[in-house]
Amino acid sequence: MNYFSREMIMLYGVGATLFIGILNLISSRRSNKKTIYVNAVTSERVKWMTNLKELISEYLSLTTYYDDKPFLTGEDQANYFERLFYLQSNIKLQLNYADEKDQVINILIEKINQKIIGLYSAKKIISNKDFPSEDLHKAMNFVLENKGEEFGNKIKKEKDYSIDKFLTEITNEAITVFNESFRDQYGYKGRDELRQLTDDLVNKCREYLKLEWEKVKKEAENGKIK
Repeated sequence: MNYFSREMIMLYGVGATLFIGILNLISSRRSNKKTIYVNAVTSERVKWMTNLKELISEYLSLTTYYDDKPFLTGEDQANYFERLFYLQSNIKLQLNYADEKDQVINILIEKINQKIIGLYSAKKIISNKDFPSEDLHKAMNFVLENKGEEFGNKIKKEKDYSIDKFLTEITNEAITVFNESFRDQYGYKGRDELRQLTDDLVNKCREYLKLEWEKVKKEAENGKIK
C-alpha cells in the first residue's frame, strides 16, 4: 500500500481536520462552561451586594440620630428593637466572619445597638428615677472615696448631724454623680457618639461595597473567580 498516494494524503488531511475540530469542540465546551459558571457567580454576587446594601440602608435609616427624632414607647419601641436586632443578624449572616473588613462592620453595628439601648435606658431611668441598684452602689462608693473625709468632718463638728442625714446626703450626692455620668454617656455627648458611629458605618460600607464591585468587574472582564 502506498501511504503517500493522493488518496491517502487526502485521508490524512480529513483526519487531521476532524481531529482539530474535535479539539476545538472540547475546548469550546470547556470555555463555555467556565463562562457560564463565572457569569452565574458574578450574577449572584451582584444580587448579594444589592441585598446587603438594602439591609444596611434600612439599618442606617433606623439608627441615624437627628434632633427631632422621637423616642418610641410601648409596642412601637418593642417593634423598633426587634427590627434592629433582625437587621443586625441578617447583615452578620451576609458577611464573612473570618474577614477583617467584614468584622469592622459587625463591630460598628454592635456598638450602635448598644448606644441606642443605652439612650433608651437612660431616658427611662431619668424619667422614672428608677436607678439601677448596682450603678447607684458604684456611685455611692465613688462619693465615699472622694468625699468621705468631708462627711466624716461633718459628723465630728455638727452635733445634730445624724446617721439618717448622713445617708440622705450620701444618697443625693450619689444620684448627682450617677446623673452626670449618664448625661456624659447618653446626653449630647452620647448622641454625638451615635452620629459618629453611624457616619463611620456609612463610610466603611461604602469602601466595602466599592471593593466588592471592583472584584465583580474583574471577574466579568477576566473570566476568573477568586
